[in-house]
Amino acid sequence: MNELDPVWRALGDPTRRRMLQTLRSGARTTGELCEAVPGMSRHGVIKHLKLLQAAGLVRVEHRGRVRLNHLVPEPLNRIREEWLVGFDGPGGHGDGDDRSRDLPDPRRPPEGEGEPQ
Repeated sequence: MNELDPVWRALGDPTRRRMLQTLRSGARTTGELCEAVPGMSRHGVIKHLKLLQAAGLVRVEHRGRVRLNHLVPEPLNRIREEWLVGFDGPGGHGDGDDRSRDLPDPRRPPEGEGEPQ
């Protein structure tokens, strides 16, 4: 198993992505995260937080009775570097080599099959 597999699994759930999005602007208490996910019980939010923590995406700081949840961006940065950089070129090759330039535009009808005149 790849060490990023838990991160991919964590990102696969829209609730967890919403929680991470909320944490982008700064640390939040568990109660604040519960407010960000209306309709979900506190127990459900904590269950998602544990999975995010196990994936290395969230770090929990205990301040007395308060749990402060922090976003840990390193796993996301690794995904960006290992999976997204290099797919950024016009042809998806990351080297500026647009191999798709010779392919027909899929939005246009093939030659000879245009609108009748």
